[in-house]
Amino acid sequence: MRTSFYNTSEAVHPELGQYEHKAKNQETIILDWFRSYEQQATPSKLHRLLFHDHTPLTSVRRSLTNLVLKGELEKTDIQIMGPYGRPEFVWKLARGQRDLF
Repeated sequence: MRTSFYNTSEAVHPELGQYEHKAKNQETIILDWFRSYEQQATPSKLHRLLFHDHTPLTSVRRSLTNLVLKGELEKTDIQIMGPYGRPEFVWKLARGQRDLF
C-alpha cells in the first residue's frame, strides 16, 4: 500500500501515524477543492486558499504529486509566475473525475 507521507526523517510511531494522517487529510482537502470549484490552480494558490501559513508549501506540492499518482489530478503544461518569481505549473482535476459528480 502506498502511503501519503514520505518518511524521510525516519519518524517512528506514534508520530509516524500522525504524520501519515495529516498528509492524507491534506490530500482530501485539496481534492475536495478541485471537485467543488472545478478550477485549475497552482500549488501556491492552493496553499494560500486552503492552508495559510500552518502547512508548508512543500506539503501541498507533495499532496498534488500523490493525487496525480492516484489518478485524481493532472499536471498541465501551463505555467504562471509564482509568488517567488519563478514559474509554477498549473494542476487540474483529472479527466473523468468530473463525471463522478
